[in-house]
Amino acid sequence: MKKPARMTSAEVRALRKRLKLTQAALANTLGISETILSRWENNHSRPGNSLSAALRRLQAEHRAARKAAAK
Repeated sequence: MKKPARMTSAEVRALRKRLKLTQAALANTLGISETILSRWENNHSRPGNSLSAALRRLQAEHRAARKAAAK
């Protein structure tokens, strides 16, 4: 099974903004510190594979909810 690509800083920030969450709220959802999330968004580090997968699941759930709401 292919591992999902790790999210870039721009992808993390764009997802958080689409979800209309603060850094603190998204960090809490993921079970990480706000400092770690800030480092991701500012391109000082990147989420590992498991957290990238969690972010992609949030992204997919958001898309599905928007699609359902549009019907």
